[in-house]
Amino acid sequence: MSQRALAKAASCDRQLLMDIEDNAANTTLDTVARLAKALGLTAIDLLLPNMENVTAQRVSLAPEEPLSKTEPTELRRTFARNLRQAREAAGMPQRVLARAAAISLSGVWHIEVNAPNVTLDTVTVLAKQLGCTEIDLLRPKDR
Repeated sequence: MSQRALAKAASCDRQLLMDIEDNAANTTLDTVARLAKALGLTAIDLLLPNMENVTAQRVSLAPEEPLSKTEPTELRRTFARNLRQAREAAGMPQRVLARAAAISLSGVWHIEVNAPNVTLDTVTVLAKQLGCTEIDLLRPKDR
């Protein structure tokens, strides 16, 4: 698939797609979800290292879940749930995680409760502070 075709299928700016592919540009969870869907992959499969070793689970390209700025996607809900569980398992209060990750306390609370569309860099910072990987925070628990 060409970059132009992928950008169109994912309702994504072609320049952003080029920056993601060429420069590992920071992007949001919703953009990852749209790109994965356009490629017929799950979002987590798109994020896994060594894609050639992935037995990607193909997903329907039919619009099952619209990407909305107000309603969290499944990827965002999974991240919020996994973040809260990882933080609690580490015995870390929200304020301690917030301070360590240089995010406001209300920011951490907002992520855990409202599942906003955060960037991959935010996922990385939080994972690092919790001693886990980004994939640990993004992967559905049934996988």
